[in-house]
Amino acid sequence: MGVVSALIAVAVLVGAPDLTVVAGTVRSVASDTAPAVTVVPKATPRVTVPGTVTGAVQWRTQTYSMKVGGMNRSYVVERPAVTPPSGLPVVVELGGCCTTVSVEIARADFQQVTNSAIVVYPEYVDGNWNAGACCGTPATSHVDDVAFVNAVISAVQAGQPDASSGPVYLAGYSNGGKLALMMACQEPGAFAGVAVYGATRTSDCANPGAESLLEMVGSADPGTAISGKPVVQNDYTEPTVEQIVSDYRAADGCAPTASRTVTAGVATETVWTQCAGDHSVGVVVYQGDSHTWPETSGATPSAQQMMWNFFGSLGA
Repeated sequence: MGVVSALIAVAVLVGAPDLTVVAGTVRSVASDTAPAVTVVPKATPRVTVPGTVTGAVQWRTQTYSMKVGGMNRSYVVERPAVTPPSGLPVVVELGGCCTTVSVEIARADFQQVTNSAIVVYPEYVDGNWNAGACCGTPATSHVDDVAFVNAVISAVQAGQPDASSGPVYLAGYSNGGKLALMMACQEPGAFAGVAVYGATRTSDCANPGAESLLEMVGSADPGTAISGKPVVQNDYTEPTVEQIVSDYRAADGCAPTASRTVTAGVATETVWTQCAGDHSVGVVVYQGDSHTWPETSGATPSAQQMMWNFFGSLGA
């Protein structure tokens, strides 16, 4: 029995590299040539919504526009309104398919779990990301979403004077999680940590590089195989959650035995922290949950809370 399979059984028993802007362009690691990426000066702010308060923190929300690969793109930045004395970690969240960034902001709602981060929500094309064999118009039209997300990261680090200049934290849900995993493979070491819910890869990754990774999944998710028979999408055979976790444990040189297994409500988390380079690898299984983004319910933590806890353990 694999580690993730055993984790589900446990849950049942208990009841439940820095990127640099050079003359307005950003190089995509997916290619040795610079893509046509033009940042319209440092990204152009379009909408500001002041006064949102979560706990004792007042948040500012602003939408920026830029041109990437000849396409007009946008992203939303949520951040504390008051500049702190030290640099803020940057969290980039890539949303699930078939919706809008405003819906994703309400769903992921990182404001509820952190008072000390700049949270960035890039806007997708037609509600989808090009994550290789997935999904929709961006995939069939070969939209370079890797270049776009890299351009957003560079613009945020250049345009937010209190943003940390170090690697960012990358989160993704469903289709956005597939893009996050593709970027983690193409750009090993570019991110301080990657966390996804309801996603495995729809792109090849023969040799994953060292990266801290948290895989999260509902045990009843029909579109994300934890172990056993893999999911096939658009003739592409996706790796299982168990395979991805195993690959990154090997890439990170983690000890064979997990450092801890903790259950809260229906969520059971297993984490390997004894890894090379201070990396960590983890998996969270929401017993009985499907593909829907988990929200806080009783003792069960939300997906964003688990992601932020993981990022916090890495220094966020």
